[in-house]
Amino acid sequence: MGDFNFPNIDWESPVGTTEAEIEMVEMVNDCFLTQFVREPTRERACIDLIFSNDQDRVRGTLVREPMANCDHNMVSFEAFFQKTRSKSKTMVYNFRKANLEGMRRHLEEVDWSTLDTDSVENGWLYFKNILLEAQEKFVPKLSKFRTKKHWPKWFNRGMQKDIKRKKMLYIQKGRRLNKIHRIC
Repeated sequence: MGDFNFPNIDWESPVGTTEAEIEMVEMVNDCFLTQFVREPTRERACIDLIFSNDQDRVRGTLVREPMANCDHNMVSFEAFFQKTRSKSKTMVYNFRKANLEGMRRHLEEVDWSTLDTDSVENGWLYFKNILLEAQEKFVPKLSKFRTKKHWPKWFNRGMQKDIKRKKMLYIQKGRRLNKIHRIC
């Protein structure tokens, strides 16, 4: 979505007249994009455009009057995305509700003289197993639902695949252009 400044492209066909416009139309076709704005958005040109690779994601495109003293008309539309949240249930220890007094008594009863073994590795394993056993006995667990926080909630797996596919197409187009430049 944005101001693309290709005033001579006929988006009904779609056909461009200049080299840059022809390249833009080819890129839109190569990426399987649909352009949704069909009315002029600045004077007689349709330059404020909305693209999507899924025709069902954009509806209700309307070209409205310009806002304040802007020379471009406003474009409104509705965007539809699947709302999916990937949740995974994880069991975690709740140390805030741990029975620390019981754990302390349990650890006092441990025969720590066996830590003086012949190897550091064996001593470490013994110590670690004692602590994990105490944690299991005296620290309750709770279920925690985790969601992926580094992506917006509307960013689903289908969109990730689409972006990956777009990048691959871009790389392939770049390779084709490099071959053409090498030949010339």
